[in-house]
Amino acid sequence: MKMSKPRKFLYILVVGFVLVKLSNMTFNKIVTVVLPQTEFSIYLIVINSVAMITGISALGMSTSLMRYLVRFDSRNAKKEAKKLLSTTLIYTNAFQTIILCFLFIGAHIGLVLFQDSNYIYLLILIVVSSNIQLIIAFLIVVAYSRFDSIGFFCLTACPSFLLLGFTAFQVLEGSLGSFFLIFANITANGLIMLPFLFRLLKTTGFSGFSFTLFKDSLKFAGPLVITGQLETFSQFFLLTFLYYYYPEEVAVYIIGLSIANLIQLIQQVISTTYSPLVIKYYEGGRYKYLNYFVNQTSKIYITFAILLLLVIYAFSPFLIVLLSTKEYLLGTIIVLFLSATNLIQTGRRMTSFGYLITAKSNQIALVRVITVIPKIIIGLILIPEMGMVGLAITLFFYHVTLLFGEFLVSQNLYKIEYQKSPFVRIIFLAIITFSLAFFLYNSVRIHFELSLLLSAIFYTGGILLLKVITAQDYNFIKFVFFKGKLNHLELE
Repeated sequence: MKMSKPRKFLYILVVGFVLVKLSNMTFNKIVTVVLPQTEFSIYLIVINSVAMITGISALGMSTSLMRYLVRFDSRNAKKEAKKLLSTTLIYTNAFQTIILCFLFIGAHIGLVLFQDSNYIYLLILIVVSSNIQLIIAFLIVVAYSRFDSIGFFCLTACPSFLLLGFTAFQVLEGSLGSFFLIFANITANGLIMLPFLFRLLKTTGFSGFSFTLFKDSLKFAGPLVITGQLETFSQFFLLTFLYYYYPEEVAVYIIGLSIANLIQLIQQVISTTYSPLVIKYYEGGRYKYLNYFVNQTSKIYITFAILLLLVIYAFSPFLIVLLSTKEYLLGTIIVLFLSATNLIQTGRRMTSFGYLITAKSNQIALVRVITVIPKIIIGLILIPEMGMVGLAITLFFYHVTLLFGEFLVSQNLYKIEYQKSPFVRIIFLAIITFSLAFFLYNSVRIHFELSLLLSAIFYTGGILLLKVITAQDYNFIKFVFFKGKLNHLELE
């Protein structure tokens, strides 16, 4: 039986994610051993700056492009798809050009004020990197919207492999610095971006600029852009605020975050496979399938996410040493909060898709504005006193609040009939499990890793005893991964 495109994409996604994580782990290990923490922090600040600029320039491209491209492809509207691609590429690059002009002005002012040539070189590298990253982001959205396995793998994984190779070669040559790492990052992404841009031009082509599509895209994505950049800015601001008080903790925080991000595979599956499928069900009028699909995936996700959280936290000291050096072991403190934050963020994407399928984003945007303000205030209070732990706690409570707010709005836009009983049992069991872990470690004085692993065993037993996962769930997992077409679910 020929493998369906969504399933093949899912397999490639998993393999690529594992390879990228291994590559990044090796890269972090090399860099943390060779570079001082302050030098590594400079590189990380630049990479975060590029991400922020690219996010601003994209104007919600990842949401609007995916939403409308899936619609046009589902309807076999090739002409509209071409117009959408060219329109998106034109307006995002035009907006980025405006931003880069301001950056060049800022670079000139900085050169005059600081009389430091390294300052302007650094900004030029940020500008070039931002250009490349914007086009790569565009190509990645096209790839996962169409379940293009090869394109997605190369665009997301190959730059990491090249960066690792450049870094290892430079270490063997005997010198490594933050400027080289930034330049190597640009080169790696550029080498991958060019052939796939030409590939898209050849296979799909472009067809002028459509003001109607531009207006529709901005109407839908505009509120998300504003709130998304507000969220990105707040994150960047709090990270910079942490650097101001505890510059050495930025690198430790990033290493802790890299451990927490080991569970990002689930997040990638949700954003690149789950979301397009949900839109396909909605566009096809298959509402019963949509309700069934969301219920099953949500329940299975939260069940195994909690187990994964326990296991990752148990092995976090070992993983931190593996990724870096013993100097970064302090990052263990924040792994629990950051891992939980990632899982909550993924859960939010799974349950709060009403705005995505109905293309109505104003209410979601309002929720994000309301929640980001207390996030900044709490961060300003906690970071000076608690450092990176304060930042981790701030992000955790911010995403918990956002989860509940967006869920209520999403249900108002498109109601999903959830089976409440399994979720109540999961939450009840999770509270008992973490209480047990705390008791074993603090009262019984069992070793950190062992207390968490014993709690994980208890949790697994509770899942089976309370029948949270049923035969129907096992059949669903088998159906999704091993037989049939992923976009043709059978109701049981």
